[in-house]
Amino acid sequence: IRLLLDFTQQESHTTSPSLPTYRKRNYTMSSDPSSSTGSKFASVLNSAKKFNEKHQILEKTKKAGSDIAAKAKEFDEKHHVVEKTKAAGSSAAEKAKAFNEKHQVVEKTKAAGSSAVEKTKEFNEKHKVVEKNQSCGK
Repeated sequence: IRLLLDFTQQESHTTSPSLPTYRKRNYTMSSDPSSSTGSKFASVLNSAKKFNEKHQILEKTKKAGSDIAAKAKEFDEKHHVVEKTKAAGSSAAEKAKAFNEKHQVVEKTKAAGSSAVEKTKEFNEKHKVVEKNQSCGK
């Protein structure tokens, strides 16, 4: 649905009769898909196509992307970036695994979490915090 503002030309009563004046006439709602919105869209699309044909935007963009990909591949072949990145990631994962095995970080974290939950439950049972909060909200 779109809002159309309909202007109508009326005769000018100014000193310059060749210049028309405009007044607001009415507002109407239209859901007609074949209305001027479609033709405006087609006009914009046509303008964009003409602009692209004149300036070759799509072709230049594709070429730039292709050139960048080729340069990246060439850089990687020369400096082995992907290979080094994979090796560094793998090494970091192995070191993290060894650190966890030595210091049992995951197990200690799980135990601390479980302990905190249990202590919270015990505190609530002793002090009835949840029940007090619920009764305050009523």
